[in-house]
Parts: sequence; structure tokens; C-alpha cells
Amino acid sequence: MWLFFKEAHECYQTEVIGCGKLYHRYKKDFLNSHSYTDCQYAAGKNEHKKNFYIMEEFLEEREDLVVIFFTKVDFEYHDYKALHHKFNTTEPPPNGQYLHGKPPSILQTAQETKPKQDFQCYFDSTQLNLIARHANEVHLFSADVSEEDMRKLFSCQVCKQLKARSNRRVAFFFDMLCSKNLICKQWQSVIAKHKLILSSSTDKPLTTTKLSSATSDAKSTNASIYEAIRKKVQEIAECGKNDSKDTI
Repeated sequence: MWLFFKEAHECYQTEVIGCGKLYHRYKKDFLNSHSYTDCQYAAGKNEHKKNFYIMEEFLEEREDLVVIFFTKVDFEYHDYKALHHKFNTTEPPPNGQYLHGKPPSILQTAQETKPKQDFQCYFDSTQLNLIARHANEVHLFSADVSEEDMRKLFSCQVCKQLKARSNRRVAFFFDMLCSKNLICKQWQSVIAKHKLILSSSTDKPLTTTKLSSATSDAKSTNASIYEAIRKKVQEIAECGKNDSKDTI
């Protein structure tokens, strides 16, 4: 299913964004070109039929998600996981609240300038458990955290604010997540907007300025702790790539 959506994204980028093709034409042409399968067995035919109707529902009823995910130049596995999560857990907006029908340049501008309200990520339970474990091992926060704490943090729904043990470590950890395309580039603004983490020195919510400075300071030092954080984030990223069992 992941590869099916990746192909749909590539086709969208080429035809709608690149050539200005009308969305309804793209939608019909893409679906019509994937109606049949070469598989000779019932199980394979059923799987193709299921995936085809999922894609049809997505393109027909979730134009809002098409705009969010397909107008981005890149569509990686973590984007698919986020799409998968939103498709299964949210309802489409009221009719008429879509961006299609406008020129591709407007679609791109809307995508690029819309402020990020969350981390634009989707971590499964295995990844969240790993994040919590690694956060505790490198002492990111003043107290140990759980998988549920991390789920709330990355959902921007923290009931109690977490306090950084070291602002630099926290900033570097999130910057590494961003470098692996696991969270959005505006992660500093998301943390500041939702007041998710308290400063290690002032007990006040970390601001974008503080996070930016802490990130720069962390990158300018060769302390072994930052290499350890880099390796742990790499493990989290690889865990996500290896999780290929989810289907929409």
C-alpha cells in the first residue's frame, strides 16, 4: 500500500503540480490505469481490489489530505504513516473547503506557508517506546518518561509540562529527529507554541529563541553525549523503516 501511495504522489507531482492537470482528471486517469492486476490467485486479486478501493476513497473523499501530503515535493515512508493515521482517525472537512481548482502555484504556496500546528509526525507504539527509553538513557528530562508521555508530547497534548534536564540535549534530540524527517522543520515553533517543555534553568516554557540557541550550542561541541543521541535517533528512524506491516 505504501508503494501505491508513493506512485500516486509521484503522478500528482508530475501531472497536477508540473503540468497543471485538473485534479478530477488526474484522479480518474490514475484510478483507471490501476483497475486490474496481473495476479492469477484469489488472495492477490482480493488484496489488489481492497487497495484499489482504499485509494479510490482517499482520492474521492479526502481531498484535504491529498492537498496536505501530495503537494509536498517529497513523500517518504513517515509521510505515508502520518497520512495513514489521519485517514483512519479523522473526518473530511465540510464540502467546498478544498484548495483544488486553483493553480498549482497557489497549492504550493498554501502548503509552504501554512503554519505547522503540530510535529506532522506519526510514531507507532514501538517507536514511542524506543523514544521514551532513549530519552531516559541520555537524561533528556528531569524525570523519567513513559511511552504514554511521549505519545502525548508528540501529539501536543501534554497534561503536565516536561522539564528539560539539559536544554542543549533536548534541542539536539529534536533537531536529529528533524534531520531524519521524523518531525517537521518547524519543531521549535511547535514546542514553543504549545509550551511543551520547561527550560532546565528557568522553569519557564522553552521559546524558539532558546531552542535555536541551544541547538547551535550543542552542534558546536564534540561532547560524546551528542554522538550517543545521534545514534539513538538513527535507531528510531530505522525502526520506522522496518515497520512495513501497516496497511491503510
